[in-house]
Amino acid sequence: MLSPFTYIANNKRHIMGIAAIVALAVFCVSFVTALVGSVYSTAKQMVVSPFERFALVTYSGPDADRGLSNIQSLPTAEATILVAVSNITIRTTFGDSASYMLSFGSSSDLLDAVHRCGLEAEPSVLSSVSEGQMLVSANVMKNKKWNVGDNVSRFTIVGTLSGSTVVSMGLVSAAQIEAGSTSVATYMIFPRNGDVSALDQSLSQLSGTNWQIYTYDKAVNTLNDEFTTINLVLLLVVIMVASCLAIAMAALVFASYAARYDEFAILNAIGYRKRAIGLLVLEETLLLAAAAWVVGYGLSLLGLFLADTLIYARMGQVMSIVTLRGALYGLLIPVMVVVFAVLPTTRKLSKTDLVSVIERR
Repeated sequence: MLSPFTYIANNKRHIMGIAAIVALAVFCVSFVTALVGSVYSTAKQMVVSPFERFALVTYSGPDADRGLSNIQSLPTAEATILVAVSNITIRTTFGDSASYMLSFGSSSDLLDAVHRCGLEAEPSVLSSVSEGQMLVSANVMKNKKWNVGDNVSRFTIVGTLSGSTVVSMGLVSAAQIEAGSTSVATYMIFPRNGDVSALDQSLSQLSGTNWQIYTYDKAVNTLNDEFTTINLVLLLVVIMVASCLAIAMAALVFASYAARYDEFAILNAIGYRKRAIGLLVLEETLLLAAAAWVVGYGLSLLGLFLADTLIYARMGQVMSIVTLRGALYGLLIPVMVVVFAVLPTTRKLSKTDLVSVIERR
């Protein structure tokens, strides 16, 4: 019985050289794919996660009381808080993103928002926040390298907020909030029973040019639209790189099989059919490709873990180490190597008179 391990065992150096190159290619593709994915994950955490707890609605109509009344009449809205919205720029590996900063006109509104968002802070700090002070998301603190006591814009940082919702909150005077709402009023709306989907559907009823609605679905769709081009370019680059590397490696593998026709001729002479020899070629190439993928993808996971621990975690960024996209993109190279190496080899084998090979020797 033909064993695919025989040739591999007798030609370790040659096989390891080919496998090392394929593994390196898998490592590079998987690693870069995960890095690009980390930008999306970080942006999603910063921009989308707040809307898992609430929605933001801006009303610019002439009658602010009427706008508020329309919101409060929604059966899916449990609480409505008047806020001022701004952004904090966040650094990522491939560019900048932003995190929400919400300002409240009363400490009771701020405490209510913290509680409803499922955030945590030091109780003594939370109960003593005063005008001109802010609580910053722990991830934002890491990213900006801020410390408690730092002055940011018109605020002083007095504590951090920890939790799955990435948002920072500050306290200003009620007069400032009221003054800001005279022309444009922004409301933070919390869903009844935590049902964000139902709230989003109800808010869609608020139509007209006077309304600007920011919900979870809208945030996700906007983010996906922004990353559509990036993901397409990444896919095209991966396919081109994978194709070039795979063709080059397949040519090397094909050349190594071309040098083994004496061996194939002898196997055919002692009774093995060409189909069995072709199956042997397939099994050997599959073993080579599988081993290279396991090593390359394993090294990429190790590299991503180190990058997450030493760089990303310290920057408050999200790193998804194990991803389906990274695994599949990395798998493209060994699959192409198998296809481009085995098909030409078996085709040539089927058309070659192996008896004449022995006769020529």
